Amino acid sequence: MHTHHNPMGNTLLILLMLTLQLPFTRITMDSLLTNAPAAQRPTIYTYGDIRIAESRNGRYVSFIEREYTERQRIELAEKSRYIQSQLQNLYVWNYVLTERHSRGLRIDLRDLKYTYGLDIIVYDLDGNLLAEETSDPPDNVRTNLTAYTEFLNGGDVRIGFIVIPLNITEAEVQAENRRYFSHILPPLLILLLVTLVIGFFGGRHLLRVRQRRAKQQYDERVDALRLEAAQQAGTAATAAWRTMAQQVAHEINNPLTPMKLTLQQLQRIRGTERFDPAFDKAAPMLIEEIDNLSRIATSFSTFAKIPEVRVSEVPIAEKLTASIDLFRHNEAGIPIRYVGPDNGVVVMADAEQIGQVFTNILRNAVQALENVKDGDIIVMLKTASTPNQVEISISDNGPGIPSEIQDKVFKPNFTTKSSGSGLGLAISKNIVEGSGGHITFKTSNKGTTFYIYLTKLQVS
Repeated sequence: MHTHHNPMGNTLLILLMLTLQLPFTRITMDSLLTNAPAAQRPTIYTYGDIRIAESRNGRYVSFIEREYTERQRIELAEKSRYIQSQLQNLYVWNYVLTERHSRGLRIDLRDLKYTYGLDIIVYDLDGNLLAEETSDPPDNVRTNLTAYTEFLNGGDVRIGFIVIPLNITEAEVQAENRRYFSHILPPLLILLLVTLVIGFFGGRHLLRVRQRRAKQQYDERVDALRLEAAQQAGTAATAAWRTMAQQVAHEINNPLTPMKLTLQQLQRIRGTERFDPAFDKAAPMLIEEIDNLSRIATSFSTFAKIPEVRVSEVPIAEKLTASIDLFRHNEAGIPIRYVGPDNGVVVMADAEQIGQVFTNILRNAVQALENVKDGDIIVMLKTASTPNQVEISISDNGPGIPSEIQDKVFKPNFTTKSSGSGLGLAISKNIVEGSGGHITFKTSNKGTTFYIYLTKLQVS
C-alpha cells in the first residue's frame, strides 16, 4: 500500500478549505463536511473520533476490492488513533500550535511516518499548514482514503488538526485479487472434484431411472401420435390435393379460353379468302399457349416430386458463378456483375438443388428488367453479420415488388406473370430452409434484393 500525499486534493482539509475557499477562521470537523456542496463531498466513514473521507476513481470492480478497501479504512483509523495518541503525549502542555512548533513537528512526524508508513499533515486551528511528512503520489490510484482527526493536548483540548492520506493503487487491487484467488481456488477445486464424483455416480443411477420412465412415456406418446396421425393423414392429404387440383385446373383453364375463341373464329371463316391470313396469325399464338400449358404441367409435376434436401459440403462460389454464366448472355442484354471470391467458400447445402435457387432468382431479376432502361443485376457473396454464415445477395434496379403482394412472394401458386406457375420462389424457399438457411428480400421502387443465408463450413 502507498501512503503518498496527493496534491490534487486527496486530503480532506485541502479539498474542503482551499478548493472551496472557506475562510480561515476557527473551524471544526463537522463544519468542514457540512459546508461543502453535495457534489464535491467524498464519502465519510466515522470510527469513533476518527473521520475517514473516501474518494474513488470509478466504481468498485469486485467485492474483493470493496472488502480490501474496507480493511484499509479500518487499519487507517487504528493507525490514526495511535498517531493522535503519540502526538498528544508529545505536546501535553501546549495550548496552541504556531509556526515556532513547525520544526519540532516535522521531526516528530518523520519518526511517526517511519513507524507507521503513512504520510502525516498537521494544521493549526485556523487551517494553516504547520508541518507535513509526505511522499510523491503514486500512479494509477484507484481509491484515496484521508483520515481526519483532532490534535489534542494532555487536557484533551483541541490545538490543531491531523490529516493522514492513504492511496490504494491499481497494482495493490490486482495483487489482492491474486492473493484472494490463490487462497480460495484450491478448496473450491477440491469441492468441485468431490461434487463431480458424487454427481457422476449418483447421476448415472438417476439417469437410468429417468431413461426407463422416459422411454415408457415416449412409447405411449408415439402410439397416441401414430393413431392421431393416421386419422388426420387422410383428411389433410385430401384437402391438400384438392387445393392443388383447383390450382392446376385454374392455370390450365386460363389459356384454353383464348384458344377456343381462336379456333371458333377459324371455323367461321373456313373456305373464305380471310382464312389463310387468320390461320397464319393464329397458329403461333396457339403454339405459344400450348407451350405454356406444357410448362405449367411440368412445374406442378416438379413441385409434386421435390426431392428431399440432402445437405453436404458445397463450394458455393463455384455454384453461384456457374448460375450467373447461364444468364450472362440473356436476350435482353442485361449485364450481370459478380462481387465476391471465385472459390474457397464452402457451405452446407444441397449440392444438386442449390443451383436451382440461384437460377430462379436470376430469371426473375432478368424478367423484371426487360422494359427497364439501363437495367443492371449485381450478385454478391460475402460473410454475413451472423456468425458462421455467408450472405448471397442478388439485386436488380427494376420497379420493385408492390407492397400489396410482398407477403405472397414465397407462397406456392402465386405469380405476377401471365405464363408462370408461381412455384419458383416457393421451391427455392423449401431448398434453402431445408439446407438450414433462410431467404428473405428487400424491395422499393428502385429495385429488389433477395438475400440467401447459408451455414458456412470453417475450413482449417
